[in-house]
Amino acid sequence: MIAAADLTADAAAALSRWWSRPTDDTRDLWAATWDTAGEAAAALTSDTNALDELRETAGSAEALELLDEYERLFVGPGPAPCLPYESLWRAGVSRRDAGSVMGPAALAVADLYSSIGLAVREDAGELPDHVMIEWEAVAAALGRGHDEAAAELLDTHLALWIGPFCERVAAETTLPFYRSLAVVTREWTDALAG
Repeated sequence: MIAAADLTADAAAALSRWWSRPTDDTRDLWAATWDTAGEAAAALTSDTNALDELRETAGSAEALELLDEYERLFVGPGPAPCLPYESLWRAGVSRRDAGSVMGPAALAVADLYSSIGLAVREDAGELPDHVMIEWEAVAAALGRGHDEAAAELLDTHLALWIGPFCERVAAETTLPFYRSLAVVTREWTDALAG
């Protein structure tokens, strides 16, 4: 039997991979993730249909189609409808910080990462509050035995912005993969957060 921390780390690592840019290498990592993700899903929720749908849509989507939709939703060119940064989705921030990347949330998670010996890799090309980076940090924190830091990332960061972010992704996407990913992410975040 897998311990709860291991299941949480596996779930967080899977979510981090699924929210990353869908290159051929990344999609190969997805293929290696499905079995452990299935175990995590079974432990986290009583319904694994969303994960089954995610796996099916990941397998049936064309590589270029996935990449184009990722760029349209999360990067641009032009205004991307679902920028994946906590700083842009957190409610209750000051008017001055509202809608700004590298806002207080990004600085807070960067400080939390630093407190447990983590840092965003220079070659990552992302800010510390990117959805992929935050999930990767949860997995890394658990892997290093920093359960309290992982809980803080889940409870005071991810749980506070993933809902609205995933709602927007589900509403804006034209691909079933990203719609399914939004559902799985929301379900797993609700199950994992305190």
